[in-house]
Amino acid sequence: ECMYKSPAHKAAEAVVRSMGVTCVNISMRQFIYALELLHQEPDMIHSITTKLHPALLAFYPDSTTDAMERNLRWARDSILKRADPERLRQVVGFTLRITPSVGDLLDAINYYMEREALWPD
Repeated sequence: ECMYKSPAHKAAEAVVRSMGVTCVNISMRQFIYALELLHQEPDMIHSITTKLHPALLAFYPDSTTDAMERNLRWARDSILKRADPERLRQVVGFTLRITPSVGDLLDAINYYMEREALWPD
């Protein structure tokens, strides 16, 4: 994995960390990179398995599709479990009553970042 973090990656990481979640493991790094990819190509949200996963696997070539999917679910679950509830509500825009899919959570965070103009130009 490249040690360079793009401005978009840093912005996405800052939002995830602001919810009270650390980003030290591969699952969270992959989730953050997925956010960065969605920012670059928003239509990927409609093709998670056919576009987003292959793009993530290209960046993380030592991973597999199954591991990638498991990592993204783990990251989602960690965010939902560890995040400050009020901050999570601010980012998502409402109180979650059910567990969102990985795609739904990625979309909600990406939308929040767009709405608040947190993505770098």
